[in-house]
Amino acid sequence: MKKRIVCFGDSNTWGVDPKSNNRFDENIRWPTLMGQNLGYNYIIVEEGLCGRTTIWDDDVNNISSGRSYMKICIDSYYPFDIMIIMLGTNDLNSSYSVSSDDIAKSASSLAMDVLNHDYSSIENFEIPKVLLVSPIHAGSRVSDIKFGYTMSSDACEKSKQFAKEYKKYADIIGVDFLDAAIYANPSIDDQLHIDKEGHWNLAKAMSEKVKQIIG
Repeated sequence: MKKRIVCFGDSNTWGVDPKSNNRFDENIRWPTLMGQNLGYNYIIVEEGLCGRTTIWDDDVNNISSGRSYMKICIDSYYPFDIMIIMLGTNDLNSSYSVSSDDIAKSASSLAMDVLNHDYSSIENFEIPKVLLVSPIHAGSRVSDIKFGYTMSSDACEKSKQFAKEYKKYADIIGVDFLDAAIYANPSIDDQLHIDKEGHWNLAKAMSEKVKQIIG
């Protein structure tokens, strides 16, 4: 049976083109490139949603949290082998006033949702693996750019703490970890989204990590 990988994230998983604000095609987005790198025996599920946060819902700006959809997502796509969770960038919204530690803890709680989900109705079920990914850094000018909301003035500095905090919680709950900021930078165009080169580099790193996890 083919291995199924669910990529659960925000606009950097959906594939926003920072120049046009449209969607990159399947030859550029990191989830589809990852699938190409992994080959025929893998199925990639792209579950990216622009504006998605970890646990914060915002009716005013029409923002949905990962928490509000996670159970549905699991039930929709199970059986799958790995859930890749890359969320937290939109938590830098100035209206939330949360620390990098708060954001990492919230992201790890979604990983726990995957691990603690009730799979017992499935015969011979196996609990999926989780890869918790700390997002790329936000650019130094990100708070000057409007995305339908405003990033906090210290968004860049908070995002630079993501890797340390996400790794801490990944170790606590016992899931795999990857730091996306090692492989991709925020675009100079909007200070937030990954450019073409970044998608390529991140796809390569993700595919190598997936093969490591699955063995």
